[in-house]
Amino acid sequence: DEFIFLAVSGQKIVISKSEIDLVRRLMGKPIPYFLHLFLDAICRTCKEKKSLCSDEIESIYANHLLGSDSKRYFESIIRQLDRYQRYGKRNTAGAKSILDRLAGDENPVEAEELKAIWQQATGSLKQFDVMLDIMKDDFYLTKDENQHISIDSKLIRDWWQKHGMAGLR
Repeated sequence: DEFIFLAVSGQKIVISKSEIDLVRRLMGKPIPYFLHLFLDAICRTCKEKKSLCSDEIESIYANHLLGSDSKRYFESIIRQLDRYQRYGKRNTAGAKSILDRLAGDENPVEAEELKAIWQQATGSLKQFDVMLDIMKDDFYLTKDENQHISIDSKLIRDWWQKHGMAGLR
């Protein structure tokens, strides 16, 4: 909260506690790079319009961070998926299938279900554990004590729902 306040007020823009809460709620777990992009867009919009409101913050999230031009922000994710081929021919397809399943549900998914999805996409269980560990770092996946897995970043989940599931085939 303090970082968001300082970053925005450093640009001589007034932001309320409820607007800070909205930024945090929209982003979920703050990933520094994406938080910077979001705050930069908020500051630019506010300087142009000389105001800031909750609707504008939601619009910036939807149109700037998740809009059609957002693919450039997520290039490293797209490139990383391509790199998965070096671990096995069908690994990129398996990773995309797992991300489709995880992005489609805010609730954690059982590791066993993801293993079945992996096997269907790749034709083998080989590399599942290795690739899941790699994906944890690349896509902010987390595993809870019950071996349930989720995407820990709301922004990445939202972006994948909008662009990855349909657009990266």
